[in-house]
Order: sequence, then structure tokens, then C-alpha cells
Amino acid sequence: MFYPESSVPIRHVAMEYNKLSKTELVRILDDIRSLRFGHGKPDPLEYINLMEALLLERYELHAQIQSLKDSFSRVDESLACYLELFDSAPVGYVVLDAAGCIVKMNPSACALVRRDRAVVGGLAFAIMLTDASRFVFRKHFAECRRFENQSKSVALNLLIEEVALPIVMTGCFSGNYRGVFLSPAQLA
Repeated sequence: MFYPESSVPIRHVAMEYNKLSKTELVRILDDIRSLRFGHGKPDPLEYINLMEALLLERYELHAQIQSLKDSFSRVDESLACYLELFDSAPVGYVVLDAAGCIVKMNPSACALVRRDRAVVGGLAFAIMLTDASRFVFRKHFAECRRFENQSKSVALNLLIEEVALPIVMTGCFSGNYRGVFLSPAQLA
């Protein structure tokens, strides 16, 4: 497997190493770590073998780093797409935490409740509802958490400048997002 001649291209050596299992690669690294130079002249073959092994490790690390960069790039693209869709949706979306407090709202939801997006974060969503709707909302919220990934709808009344505005709210708790996604839609 190791080549005493430096004329062998490193890609051929790398192809051989790619055939090895992780256990075999770890054993080779342990062998490299146990090499001791010091008594007399170092063996040139050991030195060449060590260099080849180190180059292969460098190649593998570079490949892993590139793979991570590609993965991060795909995640960033997905996040940008999600945020664009969230912000430009014609329906109001509200993301709540496990306590029912607002994590974020899209512009449509902010327009519906007539509140600035910068000040709604952290507010309890229930304070935007009529007294009767608060009880219904809390019950609905608990049901959404109990039936994870199932969509449930409920009729509520938002309290906007002392006027009750009827809405339909659809909620779904997803453990993946650590919150509840709600989409209020104005009734006809």
C-alpha cells in the first residue's frame, strides 16, 4: 500500500485509502503516531509513508470541510427562501413559543393586529384577544401541543382598538420548531 517512490501520484494513494474502512484508517494513524525517529538515521520509507498518510489526512479533512460548507450553503438558501415566503405571505403568520408568547410575526399579521413588528416579540399573544377568546385560545393552544403536527382551527376575536375583529386561527405545534405556528385569517 505504501510506495517508496515519490513518482506514484497521490491521487492513486488516496483512491486506495478511500477503499479502507474508518477502523483501518485509525489503525494506520495509530501506527504513524507510534513511529519513533531518533536512534540512528530515520528510515526513508517510514518518512515517505508518514508523509503519504499525512497528505491523505489533509485530503480527507479538506473534503469534509468542503462538504460542510456545501451543507451550510444549502441551509442558508433554504432559510432565505423560508424567510422570503414568511414575510411576503398574504395571510398573517405568528410564531409562538411554548408559553404562548410571540417569537415573530409576518407583516400581514402585524397589519391585522395593528402593531409594529419591532415591539410584538415577547408579548403574550392572548393579550391581543377579547376576554372570551383568551380562554378559547388557551384551550386551543394546549390541544395543538397535545396533537403534534396536526392542524387545528378555531374562531377567535382579536381586540383591535376596543373593537372585536373575528378571525379563524389555525395552529400546529411542531417539536422540530419548538413553537406553534398560527395563521390568522379574517372571516368573510
